[in-house]
Amino acid sequence: MDIEKIRNTKAPNSESRNSPLMQLLEKDLTIGKVWNDKAKYGYYTTLYTLLKAGLDVYTSLTIVAEETSAKKVKEQIVLVGEHVVKGSSLSGALHTLGSFSTYETETIRLGEESGELTLVLNQLVKYYRNRMALRKLLTRVLAYPVFVVGVSLAVMWFMLSFVVPIFADVFARFDAEIPALTQWVISASLWLGEWSWLLGITAILLVTIWMVVRKTPTYHRISGQLWLKVPWFGQLIKDIYLARFTQSMALLLRTGTPLVKAIHFTQQVITFYPIHTALESTGERIAKGESLHACFKSFPVFPSRMVSLIKVAEEVNELDGMMTTLSEQLEEEVAHKSAVMGAILEPVMIVVIAVFVAVVLISMYLPLFELSNVIGK
Repeated sequence: MDIEKIRNTKAPNSESRNSPLMQLLEKDLTIGKVWNDKAKYGYYTTLYTLLKAGLDVYTSLTIVAEETSAKKVKEQIVLVGEHVVKGSSLSGALHTLGSFSTYETETIRLGEESGELTLVLNQLVKYYRNRMALRKLLTRVLAYPVFVVGVSLAVMWFMLSFVVPIFADVFARFDAEIPALTQWVISASLWLGEWSWLLGITAILLVTIWMVVRKTPTYHRISGQLWLKVPWFGQLIKDIYLARFTQSMALLLRTGTPLVKAIHFTQQVITFYPIHTALESTGERIAKGESLHACFKSFPVFPSRMVSLIKVAEEVNELDGMMTTLSEQLEEEVAHKSAVMGAILEPVMIVVIAVFVAVVLISMYLPLFELSNVIGK
């Protein structure tokens, strides 16, 4: 066995992007977490490769720790290895860290009990690869408009704060009538100069409030309901979380997890409020004897097509296979929608910036024609 060859095994990279901006927007932005999706993907990929090659769990963990560059992640992997040496199972050791969800530890426990640990780890690799892809799509779709809006506001602030006052001083020296458009732009410039400090304080307060409330149930409930009402974006975000839901369910059901437990574990990793609350109610109703498709039919967040396919899958006892199929279909649909939306948004945003700049420049040049007549007289 060539250990060095195994050590050099790396997780497959995602498709490269030509645009540096797109590469920035597609990064896994999980600041402050020891174990983000990228770290878990690399961990599960390397651990699966080593166990598949025939190494024992402790030796595999030692190699994974050696190959990990992040200090805190390395420390936690070493801690997991120490628990394993003392007789703990891998799932139990991961549970003690508190950085791994019940969803992960339970699927690993089921893999250990069934003797299919490598199969479960391989499924977790696929799960996190797909999860990262969906996260990048969501980040790309949301971050690009925010970035362009930020640039637009910066351009607006610069022109109103520096360009317009220069022209306003010139106009003030001549006794000429100023067009209404120019007067409006100059008034906006004066207002911005007088109240810019208030706008800055307001922005800081809004960001602070968002940082405080963003993890509260009320915030998730309101933001989830608002997102569903946003044209295009709402449907895309819903599809992204539905794809994540079907990915999680497919893995759990494939490892033999009972349906009620699978719903409960999946609920813990789905933060989108409409789906999260629907799963909470669904788990309770399934425990009382209702079918999954009947529960989903009560919630509009689940498409009727998905409900129908789940009904057929339940009748033929192929729910895990249907969840896999739905996951693949949703991923393809999300990729297509995000590509179309990106192709539409980019020129639209550029046109918006161009229109604003054009309005300001035209408003400044219009009085010049009047000034030329005054100077001529």
